[in-house]
Amino acid sequence: MTDKSCVMLRGHHLPSLRTHVKDGVRRFNDESMGYTAAFAEAFDAVYAKIAKNPDMPVRIIDNLDSICSACPRIKPDCSAPGLSNSDRVCAASLGLSVNAEYPAKAVVKAVMRDIFPRADVKLKNGETMNMKLVSPPVGEYAEKIIRFLEHAPDHTRRFIRQVLRGDYEDCCVNNFYVGELDGKIAGLYWCGYSRARTGVASFHVYTHPGYRDKGLNETMIAMFRGGFSWLYGCAAFYDCDSGQIAKICFENSFQPVIPGADKGPLALMKKKYDRDTGGAVYMGSFGEFEKNYYQPSGKISVNLGSMGDRYDIDTLLRSSNILHKKTGTAGGAGMAPRVGLAALVPDYMRAIFMVEDGKGVVTVAGPGTAK
Repeated sequence: MTDKSCVMLRGHHLPSLRTHVKDGVRRFNDESMGYTAAFAEAFDAVYAKIAKNPDMPVRIIDNLDSICSACPRIKPDCSAPGLSNSDRVCAASLGLSVNAEYPAKAVVKAVMRDIFPRADVKLKNGETMNMKLVSPPVGEYAEKIIRFLEHAPDHTRRFIRQVLRGDYEDCCVNNFYVGELDGKIAGLYWCGYSRARTGVASFHVYTHPGYRDKGLNETMIAMFRGGFSWLYGCAAFYDCDSGQIAKICFENSFQPVIPGADKGPLALMKKKYDRDTGGAVYMGSFGEFEKNYYQPSGKISVNLGSMGDRYDIDTLLRSSNILHKKTGTAGGAGMAPRVGLAALVPDYMRAIFMVEDGKGVVTVAGPGTAK
């Protein structure tokens, strides 16, 4: 894969190194986007080598390397000038250069900054929006995001502030993609999921009222759709009360959780490679995912809850057709969204806030070994 003294890494692979080091996520897992397990293993081997050997030389390059040779679907444009330019631009945005060598620790430091430059994207009105990946814990830039969200409900602002501070890093992965116009935040999307990898993620888009009619929502939802296919769990959920936003989501392969609905809870299923067609397809329907998720288990465990349980409870559990017997599912009485003491709390997130404020404890039951 590399010679004995140096690891070769394409510039546009640097964001994947960040993901591997920070979150332990394999970019091309489950043969998503058409890449095989052998390709994923090639990535893993190189990233692990860089992460575990801080003094190993790493050469940033702008052409096909031995990782690429493990890909069964190398295309002519993989070595085209445009992609080579992407290598150079990505490296330069991190203070690195192609055809230069650095110790592995310097490369890891470059990709692990809390504000990670990503790309300049064109909006439908022709303006260029600068995109950044912001991942906790975040320094002073966190206050800029909080000010941007000044019109959000108090509990949302509290959650975002604590996420940005890094309070939930032990149990959650949270990423913010921030779009700036003229140095001001125009919009952002947030996605979070549990480190337990249950297959459920939450997603939300926030746009500034002063930047309407520029195509921000279309751009950000499309960007999420593209990145979600490899980064997040099997299903992401977006609670949408706007018909216009729902339309954009449907155009980007979201599907209604309640069959036939034109808004409300929406789900995006992860992409997977289809060997028969040679392309990427979505993994079935929400109903199929839900049925598999709620398969009977012989044992359950009851443990103290954490914010890492939020995604399964405040998104999937609350939206469940199977448990709540919503339209399009089998008839009969369903389980209430919240029962007992839980019915007194608006959602699981605010139950965790009550625990943080010393007002009680939260327990969560789920599949596993009884304790």
